[in-house]
Amino acid sequence: MQRKDFLKTSTLVLAGGVVTPYWACSPKKPQIEEIQAEIRKNWAGNYTYQAKNLYEPNTVEEVQELVKKLDKQKALGSKHCFNNIADSPENQISTRNLNKVIRIDEVQKTVTVEAGARYGDFAEELDAKGFALANLASLPHITVAGACATATHGSGVKNGNLATQVLAVELVTPSGELVNIDRTHEDFPAVVVGLGAFGIITKVTLAVKDSFQVRQNVYLNLSLDTLESNFDKIMSSGYSVSLFTDWTNKNISEVWVKSRMDENPMEFGDDFFGAKAATENPSHTWIISRKLL
Repeated sequence: MQRKDFLKTSTLVLAGGVVTPYWACSPKKPQIEEIQAEIRKNWAGNYTYQAKNLYEPNTVEEVQELVKKLDKQKALGSKHCFNNIADSPENQISTRNLNKVIRIDEVQKTVTVEAGARYGDFAEELDAKGFALANLASLPHITVAGACATATHGSGVKNGNLATQVLAVELVTPSGELVNIDRTHEDFPAVVVGLGAFGIITKVTLAVKDSFQVRQNVYLNLSLDTLESNFDKIMSSGYSVSLFTDWTNKNISEVWVKSRMDENPMEFGDDFFGAKAATENPSHTWIISRKLL
């Protein structure tokens, strides 16, 4: 299907990547408090948001009200994108206050959270009930909806990226309608990784599995030549493998190999393809624990 035809026929898609009402009307000021734009940057500090107004609704109904009354708007999560994907020429609607854990279904093995919930908000609660997500964001304060919408944090064929755990979403369409979409919907894959183009996601249901523990081994100074020659072996050596580099000296400064303890993890000793085992904690401050839920 041609792009122009898809935009015409899809019941959810809107053009331009910014939520815009289907019909023209004079925008009215919502009752939700408007926060005048101040200098706001993303988490990395490399991008300054240009949106004139910021709104922080407390309920899904308030999100619907805003979408109906404002002109152009975009959802804003935890501001972890390095680009302008969450920006808008006029308005941003933050999911900051939509952060509740709605339900943990122990029979269906699912967890439903509001869009602004962060992985660190419910990982421990899941573990306490004997469950876990197959894959977590590297930082506890990344919002679930934002991470899934950008298909971030891939962990290979076995785990996929964070979006692969999504079973259903609730979102506010450009007309302000509240809809629920699950894997039976033909547009589901596009909506889950929609980069904000389909509307504002308000709830997400994720698949969970039985809780497990992970061991992390850290190795230092892996040469790029060795990585290139042994890429498949290196990246498949654990449940998840992360590489960190500052692009100097043709060198990978740190390799993190995470292994599930219930899957007979591989043993590498002090040498991993020429990289040496770290004797201190990783230098990156965002590492939280060697036990992942």
